Amino acid sequence: MNRNLRSPRVIAALAIAYVLATPGDRVTAQTPTTVSQPATSPSIAREIVAGRGVDETAAHLSDENRTARLRAVRSLVAFGAPAGTELVEAVKHEDAAVRYIAAVGLGQIGGESLQDCQPSLRELMRSDPSLAVRMAAAFAICSEGGDDDALALLVERVQSPSRGCACSAAELLGMLGPEANSAIDILTNIAAKNRPGGRGDYHIGGAAQKALRQIQAEAR
Repeated sequence: MNRNLRSPRVIAALAIAYVLATPGDRVTAQTPTTVSQPATSPSIAREIVAGRGVDETAAHLSDENRTARLRAVRSLVAFGAPAGTELVEAVKHEDAAVRYIAAVGLGQIGGESLQDCQPSLRELMRSDPSLAVRMAAAFAICSEGGDDDALALLVERVQSPSRGCACSAAELLGMLGPEANSAIDILTNIAAKNRPGGRGDYHIGGAAQKALRQIQAEAR
């Protein structure tokens, strides 16, 4: 195994790629970087990202090339609050990967756009054909405030035997910080059962450990 594949950023990107590779989606484990989250913090508002404004960037969401669409939605998240309206629309996109990144981005950005999007997010969590999108919607709902149903969905999926699903759920739980305190016992158990050299999946164990560090660090 290439040691680079063990880094947290690569594991997180692989997790998103795996979990999006469901019927109707075409993202595969061979293209993890196309769906990873933006390198810049969405909490900082920006007027220009990658040399483009919000409107020009949003126009690429209709591009026939999926890589272009995913770059566009990642850039919209990097704009932060100025792209809130466009991200609210993006959660309705026909491409599941675009919906996923937009929902997670809204959860990270917060504010009025996240509040306005709650009805759409709840509909996604209930009935989106992509499990990954349902998880992303649950994350965004939890980011707006405590929600037992949304958190329960993420806790359920972190216990999945599927590496991609479990790792993605763990990443989202970690991003929630103290809001995911109720998942600590389950994450601790998952980490213990999936240690390197054991019978479990050390990718899942590593994702659980990372989530625990994030949740507990922010709770101090």
